[in-house]
Amino acid sequence: MNFRNVGRTEKLSVVVSREIEEAILKSRLEPAARLPTEGELCRSFGVSRTVVREALQQLAARGLVHSVAGSGSYVASSNLSDLERCFALLSKLHPDQKVFLELLDLRLLIETELAGRLAAAPTPESLRQLRSALAAMKANVHDCEAFASADTAFHRAIVDGVGNNLFAAIWTPLAPLAHRYGLETYDAKYGGNAVLREHRAILRNIAESNVAGAREAMQEHLISSRRHFLELARQQIAADGNTGMARHAARPPALKRQSSR
Repeated sequence: MNFRNVGRTEKLSVVVSREIEEAILKSRLEPAARLPTEGELCRSFGVSRTVVREALQQLAARGLVHSVAGSGSYVASSNLSDLERCFALLSKLHPDQKVFLELLDLRLLIETELAGRLAAAPTPESLRQLRSALAAMKANVHDCEAFASADTAFHRAIVDGVGNNLFAAIWTPLAPLAHRYGLETYDAKYGGNAVLREHRAILRNIAESNVAGAREAMQEHLISSRRHFLELARQQIAADGNTGMARHAARPPALKRQSSR
């Protein structure tokens, strides 16, 4: 395979890694394909062996290639864990309110569809897990932490019940965000009893194989909790005044939880 001579335009290892990545993305190098040897890459790019090795290390760090001792470097096969890692980093490294809400919007789109798909073909095991999670929510209605854990388990059961690995790879790193979201929105106005009613409606529609009803129930639940989160955020910003507004623009509000649900 021929690569263009990169010359001295910028840091050479970055250019080489980018050229190889482009070859992978454009299917000039297929998954599991063996890359040219270091010597061949040196001659093709017109660079030293050190540059090639640095480029391969950069590609390996991004999960695009892997090395086999005594054999060479190979294009990585599809790995959904890389997608999980990207979403996990996004949710942890960008804690501002805008990204926080965008990730919640992604959850809304995914889980609305998942609820409908599970309703189309609910399994006994998925219904058992949903009922178990709902029972745990009811039993811990005055314990925010345990209630949030059971709430997250309910949504996880829907993801697992559908069995779509790509959806699971997207949802899994968002689970801690879902847990945190619950802790920050449970209060006297929108707390355990209201959330329980919404989850009962989701489960009822799934158990009855009501696809449209399951989607609607999930959408109403997530939109309602999102609306309540924004209401609490506005209240806290107003209470804090202008200094609070500047502070909370940088991150989701840490809302005070009440136990009067």
